[in-house]
Formats: sequence, C-alpha cells, structure tokens
Amino acid sequence: MILDQQHSTIKKNLGALLVLFAFLALPNMLFGQYNFTIQGQSLVPQRNYLNPAYIPQSTWHLGIPVLSSNHFSGGLSAHSYSQIIRKNSSNGDSLFIDVQNALDKMPKTGYLSFNANIDLLSFSFKFGADKENLIFFNMTERLSLKASYPKELLDFIWQGNAAYLGETVDFNKLNVDASHFREYGLTYARQLLDKKLSVGLTVKYLYGMENVSTSKTNFSVFTDENTFDITANSDFRLNSSGLLSDDAFDDFSNGQIGRYLFGRNNHGFAFNIGGHYQADENWEVAASVLDLGTIFWKDNPVSYSMDDVSFTYAGMDIAQFLSEDGNDYFQEFGDSLIETFDLQEGNEDYSAMLPTRFYVNGAYNFTEKDRLGLDFYGELLKNHFEPAVALNYTRKFGDIFHLSASYMYNNHSFANLGLGFALTLGPVQWFMNLDNMLAPIIPQHVQNFHFHSGLNFVVNYKEKKLEDRDGDGIVDKLDECPDDFGLEHFAGCPDRDLDSIPDKNDNCPDEFGPKENNGCPWGDKDGDGLLDNVDECPEVPGSEENNGCPWGDIDGDGVTDNIDDCDTIPGPAENNGCPWGDRDNDGVLDNEDKCPDEAGPVENKGCPWGDRDGDGVKDNEDRCPDVPGPADNGGCPYQDSDGDGVIDIDDDCPRTPGPIDNAGCPKIEQEEQEVLNTAFSNLEFETGSDVIAASSYESLDELAALLIKKPEYRLRISGHTDNVGSEDGNLRLSEKRSKSVSRYLSNKGVDTSNFIVEWFGESKPIYPNDTREGRQKNRRVEMEVVFE
Repeated sequence: MILDQQHSTIKKNLGALLVLFAFLALPNMLFGQYNFTIQGQSLVPQRNYLNPAYIPQSTWHLGIPVLSSNHFSGGLSAHSYSQIIRKNSSNGDSLFIDVQNALDKMPKTGYLSFNANIDLLSFSFKFGADKENLIFFNMTERLSLKASYPKELLDFIWQGNAAYLGETVDFNKLNVDASHFREYGLTYARQLLDKKLSVGLTVKYLYGMENVSTSKTNFSVFTDENTFDITANSDFRLNSSGLLSDDAFDDFSNGQIGRYLFGRNNHGFAFNIGGHYQADENWEVAASVLDLGTIFWKDNPVSYSMDDVSFTYAGMDIAQFLSEDGNDYFQEFGDSLIETFDLQEGNEDYSAMLPTRFYVNGAYNFTEKDRLGLDFYGELLKNHFEPAVALNYTRKFGDIFHLSASYMYNNHSFANLGLGFALTLGPVQWFMNLDNMLAPIIPQHVQNFHFHSGLNFVVNYKEKKLEDRDGDGIVDKLDECPDDFGLEHFAGCPDRDLDSIPDKNDNCPDEFGPKENNGCPWGDKDGDGLLDNVDECPEVPGSEENNGCPWGDIDGDGVTDNIDDCDTIPGPAENNGCPWGDRDNDGVLDNEDKCPDEAGPVENKGCPWGDRDGDGVKDNEDRCPDVPGPADNGGCPYQDSDGDGVIDIDDDCPRTPGPIDNAGCPKIEQEEQEVLNTAFSNLEFETGSDVIAASSYESLDELAALLIKKPEYRLRISGHTDNVGSEDGNLRLSEKRSKSVSRYLSNKGVDTSNFIVEWFGESKPIYPNDTREGRQKNRRVEMEVVFE
C-alpha cells in the first residue's frame, strides 16, 4: 500500500536527521555563543573573533593546534528544566511533568542552538612603523545547529485543535539550519587617527561537509467552528547535503577519510566587519557584524518538499470504521492522506546563508586596570531574531592576568552569571571563559551555557608605558615640548608670561604682550607719546589729535593735507582730495563724463550724439546708424528682397517676385485657378475615412501636372470636419485627410517640400453644423496657392 511505502521512505531518509537533532539538542540545553566575558581581555588574540577591529596586545601569536581555541555553546531559549519538571508538594514532593506550565512561560518563538568551534590553526602578527597593522589567520572546524519553533505548534499538539476553533494556526516560524563546515579566515585590521580608531575585515573561505536546512516552512491548520472540519496547508522544503543521502557515510565505511575532509564539493564565502573607537582614555565604543556569507551545497544534495498542498479532514464514519471492512477503510484514508501530502524527493543544488550575528559595545575605563562594558548581541536565523544584553567587568593585574565577570539577560532569563580569565606566563597564554557559571550549580534553572578556552604562544604582549619626561601629564609622543613642563592647551609647551602665546612662538616670552605684536608689549618707536598700536604714523612723530601723524586734514575728507590738492574743500582721494567738476556743464560730472569738454546727454555718458552714416538721422534715433537711409524708415534703407521692383514694405510677397500691378505677387492665370478650384470642389473621400474617392483622381492629376509645371507655387492643404463624433477623433480624421492629399500629389511626382499641410478638425466651420447641408460643407479639404 502507498501508506506503507511512504512510511518506509520517510523513516529511512529522516532517521539520520532525528538522530542528529537528539544528539545535539536534547543533552545540551544550551544557548547562544555570546562570548560576553572575553570582551575586555585585550591579552587574548581570539577576542578578534568577536570584532575583526580588535587588535591584541601581543606583537604575534601562534595558537597551539586544536588547543588554541575550543568554543562550545548552545541552548534552548524557550524552557528550563525547572519549568518542565516540577515537584508535587501534595504527594511527597514527587516529580511530575508540567507541560502546561512550560507552555505558559514560553515566548512566542522558541530557539534551539548548539555551536562547537575548534581552531585547527591560528596565528597573527602586527607590522608597521608603530605596529598599527594586524594580520590574523585561522583555520577552524565549526559545527552549528540553529532551530526556531513557534509556541503555537507545541500548544496545538498539547491542547489539540479544539482550542483554536475558527482560527488559523500558523507554524511558519519553524526553521532549522544545521551545518558542519571548515572555515579558513584571513583578517586585516588597521589603527587610524593616532590609534583611536581601528577598523577590520575578515574574509572567509568556507568548506562545507554536512548541512540540513529549511528553505520553506509555511504550515497552517484551520478548524471550522461549525463543522469542525480541519484544513491543513503545507508549502515545505528541507534541503540536505552529505547527511540524508544513502551514501552519506560511505567515505568512512570505504576508508576514504581524505575525501570526507577535503574532497566535498561544497564551497562558500563569508565576511566579518567591525570597528572600534577609543574616544579618550575612558570611553570606547565598538560594533561588528559576523558571518555575512553563504555556502553552496552541491555534494550529494537531497531535498524533501511539499509544494502548496491543502487537505481538509471532515472526520471518519465510525460505523464503517467498526465494520468488518474497518481496516481497509482506515488504510484507504491513510493512503489518501499520504497521496495528498506527497513528500517529493529531489537532488538539486542549493545555498544556505550562515546565521548572521552582530555586537554593539560600549565601555568605560575607570582606571588603566578597570573596565566596565555594556554589550548588545543579536543573532538572525531566517525570519527569527534573537537578542541578548550583558554587563561585563574586567580587572587587569598587569600584563599577566586578566579576570572578567559578566551578567547577561536573555529571553526572560536572569540566571546568567559569567566568569573568565586570561593568564600569560612567559610566552605561554591560557584563557578560559564561561558565560554562565550557574549551569553546573543550578542546571534546573538555566537555559544556556557557554565555554571558551585555549592555549597560545605570544610574544611582546606587554603594553608599552608611554613616556612623559617633563611630567606634565602629556606623553612625549604628543608633547611638542617634551622636556619643558607645559599646558595641554598648548600641546605640552609652557607660557611663562601667561599671554596665551606659547613661549616657542613668543618673541617676548617673559613679557605680557598681544598676539598681533608677537607676544611683546607695545612700544613708541617715534617717541611722540602714542603707543605704536594706536599710532597711525608709528615711525614719524605727530600730534595725538592727528593720530600720531604730522599732517592734518583740514577739510576732513580723509586725504591728509600733504597730498590733498584741495585741502580746504573736501573731495575724494581718487581726485587728489578735490571735488569732481563739470567742465562742459552738461550735468555729467567729469569722473563719469566720457567727453568732459563737450556737452552731451547723460544716456550717452556725456557725449553729444553723432551721425555716423551721414543720412541726417542722429545715431540715437537711427535704427541703422552705419547704413544711410531715409528718416521716415528710421534711418534704414528700403529693401526689395525679391528684386521685383516693389519694396518689401509694399510687397505682399516680399520673397517671391511679381508684377507691380499685383502688389509684387505672381499672377495665377484663370485656367490655372480653375484647375485649383476644380480639384478642391471635386475632392471627396470614402465615408468616415481618409481614402480619396476615385471620382477625385482626374482633377487631382491635373493639379499635380500644374504644380510640376509651376515649382514656385506653395500649396496650402487644410483639413476640416463637421462636429459629429469626438473632438479628438475629428482632429485625427482631418489630419489623415490632409496628409492623404499630400501623399497622392507626391506619388504623382510633385515636390511636396513647398506644401503647407494643416488640419483643424471641427474648429473652423464655414457653415452651421445644425443642418445636413451645413455639415457636408464643413467636411472639406481646402487647397490654395500661397507665396512668401
């Protein structure tokens, strides 16, 4: 039967997944990989894994293979042991499973996590003139399980569908991503702004081994409140590589461990980015984003999917179920259910993004040894976001021992007290950090656990004490006067006379003086009793009322008498102290008069108007001042553009020659006019279209012959309609008819470059449109010969 076959297939292919889930999740009720306790341990190079901008104290380090960094963490955020297993005080404190209590205290979405990171190799070194650059390499084996599940799913299983009558229960928060991969990371970090700012980037190559992940998890169940029919909908896809296929573990059974370790065809890339800013000696902030990347799974991919499946269960016929054929009836129902929710198996390649994490940190350093930090952490799995916040404190005992403690709040859990240390003895360093020390003490109340430990070889890890030779509190590196006790305001330089000018820039370092006099007090070089800063003539003695100058300014025009040509009459300096005159008495002062000795109007800048072309019309009235012409034409000569003896102002066709008795326009002979009139009067179109009626061809052909004979003729073609129909439609029809006449004549050999083609629709009637005859007269195409 179908049911038996499907049951066997599902059991065979999902067995490995269930074993993995049980192995990773159930024994380890752990959560997250926060690493809050290590945040302040600047001795530890592996702190760079939290933020690639973190630069360790050591000049270089070598992680002991497999032992340099062992990091295990994980958890079940929805429940703790004490919420599920409780004591029954009325029955001798016996234990019982309180499912309802666990459900009541569960958030809307539960999150299961397990992480194991083991460094196979790591090393780093700093370089540059001031060791401001860092290179960090790591090769890390990583195992990650992330799963989210909605509270409604467990509640639905526990209470049944009776609690959700008339409601749709949505399970789309159900997601899983389990991966085993190897990471090859290369980090570059650099310190900027006098080492106040550090930025870092890690580029990772990812080699995938196994993966199970969901790409679609749209599940919902609806129970009708009247009929109690249950409708289930599913749009689901589960992908795997190297885990659920039949030959997943053949590499081990065949002894091909090398292919398993290095021959899988699963590759990917990821990035870490971060920044760290030390605002001053006390405050610092940092932020980082980790595991921005994807692995492309191509090695033995297996997928299971149900695409847009819907099934409604209306109940069973109990009588038929209890009859002799009841087993067959139940089997048929099961076969029908399996056929509907047909689990399709595929082998397509797929990609899976890494769960992305980020940190935002702030810290205050009370002293050189004490640091208090506030950290925010977030982890993103598909459409679920999991945050955490923590306080951490680090005490530095020299460059040998760092002791840290942290307290974390996450998902309504307060039982998260962390402790860690970093110990460096000679070139050997050992560090260990736990973000939840209470896990082994009160495991029934905790929901997460985190352990990170490792051994390193380190060189030059001691912080350099910044020297301050003059003891003014400003380190020599920043002190512009490192051997003289000075002020921070002057970058460590002294100011003995307190005139706000550092001694190194003060010409009189022991006498108070202004900056504009280079720190020296003002003197009186000319001995006239006025200090040089107020003496307008500091080199020549003068009177106080003359601002220290020997010359006065009798007329007060700002020009001293020694250079004032009119020392008793005020005038501008540019006129040597004399007022401007008007020699030609034309009302324009000489400084603005272009002709100061010849009277002229203001609008001509004081010059008289001339007559350049000698035509008796002054230039200010002459429209053609350089060409002679009569006064009645504004000083311009009359023109005859077409040379027909009729000047343009009298010529009705100024660009086309014609006889004088026809106002300069060519004459159209009577027989030529008749051709035009006949073509116009005979012009007809097929009803409602722009197709010229055949009856019009003869007269149009005669018109074409005339236009070929008379190439100087310009023909105006104007289309018109009555008001029947829409205005836009009539306009388009008139346009088409005008252009139809133009095309006809063009096809007969007429040069249409002299055509003026116009269309007006119903806008220019020549008869009222309220009669049939009037509308017929208005439906017309007019043609006339025009001349320029």
